Amino acid sequence: MKVLFAFAVAATLSLAQTTPPAAQALPSAPAPATVPPDTVVAIVDGHPVTAEQAQNLILNAGPQAVSFFQRQPKEALQQIFIMHYLGDQAEMLKLGERSPLREQLEAMRHNILAEAMVSEERNSYPVSEKQIIEFYTAHQAQFEEAKIKVLYIGFQSAAPAPKGNSTDDTAEAARQALLHEHPANARSELEAKALADNLVKQLRGGADFAKLVAEYSDDSTSKAVGGDFPSIKQASPYPAELKKAVFAMKPGDISDAVRQSGGFYIIKLQEIKAQPVADVSAQIVQHIRDDHRNEYMNALQQRFKPQIENPDFFMHPNLGGTPPPKP
Repeated sequence: MKVLFAFAVAATLSLAQTTPPAAQALPSAPAPATVPPDTVVAIVDGHPVTAEQAQNLILNAGPQAVSFFQRQPKEALQQIFIMHYLGDQAEMLKLGERSPLREQLEAMRHNILAEAMVSEERNSYPVSEKQIIEFYTAHQAQFEEAKIKVLYIGFQSAAPAPKGNSTDDTAEAARQALLHEHPANARSELEAKALADNLVKQLRGGADFAKLVAEYSDDSTSKAVGGDFPSIKQASPYPAELKKAVFAMKPGDISDAVRQSGGFYIIKLQEIKAQPVADVSAQIVQHIRDDHRNEYMNALQQRFKPQIENPDFFMHPNLGGTPPPKP
């Protein structure tokens, strides 16, 4: 009954939810004070529901149930208890022992247990200190950390570009940008690119990075600290093209203007080094366990790779005939 209940609740909750789009996500609220487990938090069908019971119901219903309970607790509890009632009624009538429901439940049980077995194989795989060091040594590039400075030149996507396509127009756009006739909130992408390219040229010619940051950068946060930017790591949640540019550089290099949505980044690499193994050991353990899981599944796929003896049967299987014997 537990498997059916969990599946049915998950399906019902997904149908009942009216999740708002990400842009309309509810603002985070302060964490409430802890509620004692025996506190009655609802009454359903005349029976009290304690905080502990409600917590267990939410956990058993699956991750998607949490937001549903937060937004619509009345509807969520209603669906949960309806599923409980219907499941209990089905158990009384022994519906789970009838075909094809019996076979469907058994297949569902195997699927859930199979997923649990894969997780168990991965998560219980022991990782030694030696394995961590070996992985770290062989994959140090994955754990590099770069210290950089940035100069950001913004543009407004909707800002009109100068008319025409001659080199004179491009030069004029650069002149206007350099003269600050177009601030970031009014500068076109063409103007921003011309300004950024000019600044790259100046920096590679020996201009002081912090001085140009103070004069031109449109990123107030990094501008306030001379262009200093948070360290970049391979696992950092920055755009791939930005990380690619950073890790292709050598200390002291000035990047080309890297286009991002709304602006161009000019990057100066200060230094690049591997993070200490102690700082990334937990991350390495996860890498090793992921690799083990993949090897485990590949071995199973090879072990159970079928040799089809009668392709025609699978093109037109006799589904109405006698079911094959259980393995």
